[in-house]
Amino acid sequence: MDQLGAGKEAAESIQQLLGSAAEMSRLLKDGAPRQISDLFRKVVYRVVVHPEHVQVLLKQKALRTVLMNERQTEQVGREILYLEFTARVGRRGREVRFVVSPSAAGTAPAFQSQALLKAVARAQDWRDKLVSGLRRPAGT
Repeated sequence: MDQLGAGKEAAESIQQLLGSAAEMSRLLKDGAPRQISDLFRKVVYRVVVHPEHVQVLLKQKALRTVLMNERQTEQVGREILYLEFTARVGRRGREVRFVVSPSAAGTAPAFQSQALLKAVARAQDWRDKLVSGLRRPAGT
């Protein structure tokens, strides 16, 4: 919180920052692409992709402005927040994705193949049909 300049502020401001951050998280998950794009343009200074990790550099004052719902003011200086996480670039056919380290807290599985899931579902269905077919009377 000190990095957003909230170290000397009242608990009320800190609560507002946390509430706004939760709203921003929902926006990133469920928001329209245009809203997400606008947010990233305002807040992200640079993303640096290394072979084994990714650095995200955020504009501190712009992030605070967005979180506190403040009017956009001239932002002098470049106070940058550095976020870094372990990730690598993974390819699946024509898709290129970041594969985040499973040791990161709260991460989802790195890969879910839709084709594999469909094949398993079809196999289960065929198995059910075969089993139910074996239980039918011989004359039908």
